[in-house]
Amino acid sequence: MEESGDETRQSRSRTHLLRESGRSAILDGAASALSKGGLSMSMSEVAEAVGVGRATLYRYFPTRQALLDSIYSEAMDELTKMILSTKRSGLSTRESLLRIARAVLAKAGVALLLMREGVVLDKAAVEEGFIAPLSSMIEKAEQSDAFGEGISGRAITFYFLGLLRSGIVLVAEGTSNVEEAATNVVSLLLDGIGGSAKTQRE
Repeated sequence: MEESGDETRQSRSRTHLLRESGRSAILDGAASALSKGGLSMSMSEVAEAVGVGRATLYRYFPTRQALLDSIYSEAMDELTKMILSTKRSGLSTRESLLRIARAVLAKAGVALLLMREGVVLDKAAVEEGFIAPLSSMIEKAEQSDAFGEGISGRAITFYFLGLLRSGIVLVAEGTSNVEEAATNVVSLLLDGIGGSAKTQRE
């Protein structure tokens, strides 16, 4: 019995969803394995850690670079969605930045891996999906006097990213946990070192 056009499309859709679901699961497992196992892990070792055959891993990700690029792209997609939802949430500036910092630092192992592997960033995509919405949120906060005068919203954005980069290293190395690092990053940005130390003492 031949399938109708609708049935064929539905079958293809189910196959596509299963394939994407499998790819996503492998990608999550590979990101976790690489962040824990280090830069020296081979694709065979990654496949073993994820629990799939080497051929299956290569079917989804033909090269190590393709795997790293996919890990980066998925992480960026997640962060972009989270920043946009934070902008609409009505949270205070401090709570909004804390939410973003927690999300970034929760992926510290993966972020440090990508930094050390030197994954080439799509600058246009980073600008559009991450820096621009983050700058927009910070500029809005700047207008409400959340930051000191004389510093542009874009400059504050990059100071924030620099602090996050330091937090990523501390969390990935086990020197700090996500919550502590996120709190310190935001306190340093909003209050400065003196203000951050006073807040902690209190």
